Amino acid sequence: MDSNLSGYMKVKYALIIVSIFLAHSIISSSGVRYIFKINNEIRKVKKEITALKEENKEQEAKLKEVHNNPRLLEIYARTKLGMVRPDEVIYELK
Repeated sequence: MDSNLSGYMKVKYALIIVSIFLAHSIISSSGVRYIFKINNEIRKVKKEITALKEENKEQEAKLKEVHNNPRLLEIYARTKLGMVRPDEVIYELK
């Protein structure tokens, strides 16, 4: 009977220790919640990367279009950069 009791106590203490360890793992900052939080952040960043890659493709397409079309390049230079041809005179009215 005494050996059964000591075996029971060992199991009981082992379960208590395991329970404390699991509780600590779940509650602590480096536990399961933290892992879920980090995985969620990783998913968000991956979505953002995908969106930025798509935006980069669109911008590269626009850039190629401007470089391949001299008229578009001139329009951009005039409107965005305020450039004029050497033989032009700009009058600014206020």
